Amino acid sequence: VSLTSDDETEHKLREVRRKNEEAMYKLRKKHEEEDSLLRMMLNQKDKEIQNLTAKVDTYIEKSKRSLTVENKTSEALQAAIDSLQQEAEIRNLEITQLNEEVRI
Repeated sequence: VSLTSDDETEHKLREVRRKNEEAMYKLRKKHEEEDSLLRMMLNQKDKEIQNLTAKVDTYIEKSKRSLTVENKTSEALQAAIDSLQQEAEIRNLEITQLNEEVRI
């Protein structure tokens, strides 16, 4: 059976369309696979970021507690120093009064 020129053209055109659809299907599949892989990588990075954020938050909380303790200790020490200074001033006044009394 001999194909006419129009039939041959139609046949070639169908073949080109079929190959084009095949190529488009393969390309779409490749893009879907790449998208899936990128989503998996993105999810992994997101989990890593969440993990690091949690670690940083924990570190910040521990640091805050440590600073609070240090501040309270510092405040207590400062109060003790102030008290000792007041006591020393009182003692100095007493010594000054005793010296005055001894001179008189």
